[in-house]
Amino acid sequence: MQKDSPNIVISAGRGVSDLFLINRNQLKAKARNLTKNRFNATGEVDISPNGDILFTNSPTNAFIEVDVGLYLMPSDEVKKVKPQATLLKEGSIDFFRWSPDSEQFIYIDRFGTGLFLYNLRTGKDSLITKDKMQPTYSYPVFSPDGKKLAFIYQPKIEPGFELEVISLETLYPELLPDDPGGNLRFSSLKWPTESYFVYRKHNRQKKKTEHFVIRADGSGSPEQILKGMEDMFENGLRGFDLGSSTFAVEPTNRLTTVWGKIKAENTK
Repeated sequence: MQKDSPNIVISAGRGVSDLFLINRNQLKAKARNLTKNRFNATGEVDISPNGDILFTNSPTNAFIEVDVGLYLMPSDEVKKVKPQATLLKEGSIDFFRWSPDSEQFIYIDRFGTGLFLYNLRTGKDSLITKDKMQPTYSYPVFSPDGKKLAFIYQPKIEPGFELEVISLETLYPELLPDDPGGNLRFSSLKWPTESYFVYRKHNRQKKKTEHFVIRADGSGSPEQILKGMEDMFENGLRGFDLGSSTFAVEPTNRLTTVWGKIKAENTK
């Protein structure tokens, strides 16, 4: 979802997937196909606050001549009848996310050992963190002000998962809550406001997916959200996205009945 915009971009399709643009204010217009099988099968996708789109692709037998990697489709191209995209990073790229200012993005090389920050203006990478023991990094996300980065970290030599927060100015870890039991799998990390994170976990003992919020300063305990909806499904709620819609507290159309009418009906 594009922040402060009705636009949603998804990667979907039967067999060979494509990118589709949906405007929530114009649902009758249906989804618009941006790629039309021109980039093989599209994979992950993220849209910046400015409307620039990053996406990955994978090879298919029908389109073997298309390079596999991470592509950029600028917002100006999105408006065109046949949008073009530029290959930024060749190879297998995963867990990429735009920064709030739309000028850089974080990503993980599936065959590498660290997280990288790519500056769109300079076209250069910066290695954010690296571990000689080759841990697993996943779901990196920027803070709302773009000054910090959070990600899920899984050491290779020890069981369990950790949530790390580092400052992009000092690259110093600030928060390290862990998974003491080793029974949880954290995923889908989001940082909607400065004060808290939202994440998903799969409890292996309960065999169920649940969603939680935790304060970014490390105080307090995680609190479960969406429990009522999760209980409706056997395996819990797979995921959700954060929007900016607001709704009135009181209903717009009130249902009222005059007391005299009720009294008259009950005395018949």
